[in-house]
Amino acid sequence: MPEQKIVIVGAGISGLTAATSLAMRGHKVLVLEKQAICGGLVNSFVRDGFLFDGGIRATENAGMIKPMLAELGLDLPLFPSRVSLGVEDKIITADSQESLASYAKLLKELYPESTEDVEKVIKVIGKYDTYMQVLFGSDSPFFKDAKRDLRYFLTTFIVWIFRFLATGAAIMRMQMPMEVFWES
Repeated sequence: MPEQKIVIVGAGISGLTAATSLAMRGHKVLVLEKQAICGGLVNSFVRDGFLFDGGIRATENAGMIKPMLAELGLDLPLFPSRVSLGVEDKIITADSQESLASYAKLLKELYPESTEDVEKVIKVIGKYDTYMQVLFGSDSPFFKDAKRDLRYFLTTFIVWIFRFLATGAAIMRMQMPMEVFWES
């Protein structure tokens, strides 16, 4: 393969990841960054003696981080993101599939006259959660090397691509006025 000279503008997480991946494949890479330090939004800074986090608070896999780290040969543990849901003076932590049932129970306790509407909302949230699991819950094949992972492409990828396309089509069908959506 002929030697490629590649310039990456920006030494944030994406620029550094791209540069590392390209360099691992034998390309000559030049990274340009306007700031004095690398990291982009993944950084911290000191002001008046206090250390502040200047960027992201969590890294989600979203189907991309784990395969990207594996491709780069990096072992970095990722922890699930915890989200708090508050309604009136009640708070629950949403950190699993079962959290949706807890949320439904909370809403029904607070608004017993709206039980039917709560069930409709929870059903829609569950549907979206299923779609998000297809889109982001499994490792993206786009970070795989077809030559090294041929078995993956002949087995897992084929199933994944059909689920991905069906999910995309289902999401596109959901683009309608809210009144129409709730009546369906």
